[in-house]
Amino acid sequence: AVVSTQSTGAIAHKHLTRAERVKRSHEIRDLVREGKSLPQDQSSKETGLSRLCQMVFSHPLDKTCQVSDWTRRPLLPEQRTYAALDSYILLPLYHKLTTTFHPTPLRELTLETSQVPEECKVVSFVPAFAQPTPSYLLRVIVDVPCQGLGKKLRHVGVDCVILEDTQSIDDAAKISLAEGRIILSRDGNCDKLVRLTDPGRVYKVTGKNATAQLAEIRKHFNLVIEEDDLFSRCAICNCPYFLIMTPEQAKSLKAAQEVCNSSTIQEMYDVYDRRKNFVETVSVTSNGVTQYGVRLQLDKVKISKFAETQTFWGCSDCGKMYWEGCHIRNFKEKHNL
Repeated sequence: AVVSTQSTGAIAHKHLTRAERVKRSHEIRDLVREGKSLPQDQSSKETGLSRLCQMVFSHPLDKTCQVSDWTRRPLLPEQRTYAALDSYILLPLYHKLTTTFHPTPLRELTLETSQVPEECKVVSFVPAFAQPTPSYLLRVIVDVPCQGLGKKLRHVGVDCVILEDTQSIDDAAKISLAEGRIILSRDGNCDKLVRLTDPGRVYKVTGKNATAQLAEIRKHFNLVIEEDDLFSRCAICNCPYFLIMTPEQAKSLKAAQEVCNSSTIQEMYDVYDRRKNFVETVSVTSNGVTQYGVRLQLDKVKISKFAETQTFWGCSDCGKMYWEGCHIRNFKEKHNL
C-alpha cells in the first residue's frame, strides 16, 4: 500500500533557507542510519527506501509501477505518483524519525582537523575518471587557495565557481551540495570539507601553481578540451553567454561611453555561447548598456584593436570584453593544448 504523508512537514520545508535544507538533508541521512536499529522483519523482501518505510510505518512503498512501460506518453497517474513518492516520502520519514529518536545534533560546520577520523585523511576522495570527460560537462567549485586554478579552468570551458576571499569552506560545502559540484581544495581544508559533504565530492589539489594544477586536473578527470572550449566562459563571472559585435559596433559604443552619452537609442545584438549556439537577442543602448543593466566594458579596449580584430564578445553578465588575439595562442602553447 502507498504510505500516507503528512502535509505539515511539506509546508514547513517550503520556508527553509538553503542552509537549513542542507542541514536537514544531513539529518535525514543520519536518521536513516539510526533507523537500522529498528526491529526488522527478517522475512521481508523489501530493500532500500521501501524497507525503511516498512520498518517505520509498517508498510512498504508500492513498487507496482516500477516495471511498467515508462516510454509510453502520457504517463499514467499511478506512474506519476510513483515517481514523486520517493522524494516526497522523505518528509514524513524525517518527521517520524525525529520524534522517535533523539539523534546526535548535526555536526557543526566548524570541525577542527583533529576531529576528522584518520580514514578520511586521504589525498583524493574523487577517483580518477576512466572515461574521457568533455571539459564543458565538468562542474566544480574551487576553494580560496585555488583561485588561480579556477580562472584557468574557466579558460578551458569548465563550469567553475570560485570561492571569494570573504567566503569560507562552509559556503563551499553548501554550494557543492546544492548544485552538485566537485570541490577542489588544498591542505587541511579537504579534511573538513569531506565531513561537511560526501567523500566523492572532494578532491585535494597537490600542484604548487595554477599551471601545474591545471595539468593535474586534466589528467585526473580525463578532460577533453576542444578548440571551441577555449575561453568559452567569462574568466571573471563564469558566464558562458556573450553578445557578438563587429569592430564598427564596438568602436561606436566605446565612443559613446567616452562622452558619457546617455542616449536611450537601442540596437539589437545576438547572444551566443562560444560553441556558436544561439541563446537570445538583447537590446543595447547607444552607450553600451544592455537591457539587463550590464555596462559593456569597452573602455578597456584599445583603439588599435578595432583594426586588428574581426569579432568582439561582451559577457552578458558582467560586461567584460573579449576578442581573439595572441593570448589564445600563448595559452595553448603554455598548456600543451
